[in-house]
Amino acid sequence: MSSGLLMRALRHMSGQTAKCGKKYEPLSMSRSLRDITPEAYSTLRSIMIQMERASSLGNSMQLTDKESAANKVLMTAKSKELEKGFLNPSKFTPGQHIFQVLKKVERSPLFGLLKTMPKGGILHAHDTALCSTEFLIGLTYRENLWICTADEGCRAIAFRFSKSKPTMKAMEECNWEPMADFRERRGEENVKKYLQSRFSMYPFSSFLSNNQAWNQFMSIFILLDGLLLYAPIWAEYYYNALTEMYADGVQYLELRSLLPDLYCLDGTPLKMTDTVAIYKSETERFMANNPDFIGARLIYAPLRGVEPKVVDEYVQKCIALKASIWWAKRSSGVH
Repeated sequence: MSSGLLMRALRHMSGQTAKCGKKYEPLSMSRSLRDITPEAYSTLRSIMIQMERASSLGNSMQLTDKESAANKVLMTAKSKELEKGFLNPSKFTPGQHIFQVLKKVERSPLFGLLKTMPKGGILHAHDTALCSTEFLIGLTYRENLWICTADEGCRAIAFRFSKSKPTMKAMEECNWEPMADFRERRGEENVKKYLQSRFSMYPFSSFLSNNQAWNQFMSIFILLDGLLLYAPIWAEYYYNALTEMYADGVQYLELRSLLPDLYCLDGTPLKMTDTVAIYKSETERFMANNPDFIGARLIYAPLRGVEPKVVDEYVQKCIALKASIWWAKRSSGVH
């Protein structure tokens, strides 16, 4: 509750007149809430709740009979979920870390109802954090994929698609080998479990501090770069992201992207405009296959915390991109 709303509630309460013969003591704007009576606090709380509801999105909407019936089903399921937690705090799902209760949430009746409903739009998503872990692991079975490992082949440093052994230098010293050989050497199930741990934040218990959690979070994207920035994979990855979102009822996407330079199988780097072109063509293809999908908006979001000269480079890239044919044609909703 904002301080502004609190002040408005206090003014409203101070100006109340006596009702049914009951007199209310006017409240001073500077008076501490700790000093007021329980009755006055209850009245103030009620006013604040009413004012908050009146300022919320959609407060003036009137539900139809069918909408009211559907809302009743949802609220009943929600109330049952909350009651479990009130009776036994250890079962209060909202009070626990999402990593620890996600499976329980997915099995709940309330989640089952919400999963089938339209979600509107995703208004904040990042380019290399769009798809499920299962899809990412599936990409590691693709032909011509190499992996660079350290610590006697036990720690993955980088991926790269190439016809022959990659010559690019990874972020740290490592040895390149075909992904198929790595999987055969380590074992199918072992590699799958290892990639699940490298492509996600699980298990939660492995992090002893926020810094450890952040380092793991950033290492995911560093490792994914070589896997996702191969141009054909980038297109497939983005289309699959739209597919997964659409299956969950999402109808619109606002995507923040670094607009990274993609690469070809022979190592040839592509330009930023090529990355935008892929976004545009794949969005149009998805909308053609799913006419009720509204569209996607592309937001150029380069890394922050850089030198002023780098910011100037970002601006110049934006100007050039805006003038390009890919940016100018907005029929797909890609901006």
